[in-house]
Amino acid sequence: MTFITISFEIHQPIRVRRRPLRILPHDFMFENFFDDEKNRQLFNKVANKCYLKATQILLELLDATKKDKNPFKINLSISGMFLEQAEMYN
Repeated sequence: MTFITISFEIHQPIRVRRRPLRILPHDFMFENFFDDEKNRQLFNKVANKCYLKATQILLELLDATKKDKNPFKINLSISGMFLEQAEMYN
């Protein structure tokens, strides 16, 4: 019998601030390049619409087939950027 493992890749990009072309020396601070508020809003929006719901469905499928001869299997590939934002925002 053929076994299939479903693989999911989870990634959430970090948004860069929109800024003028002129960059001053004090702008080279790491936090000045990223739009934290927009990143927070978008991460929470996507988490509520997708990440949390999909995770719940996958957990239910795993629990439902746990005792089967051929249980449901998944593979999650989670990026570091996603993990950092999940820790910071949600």
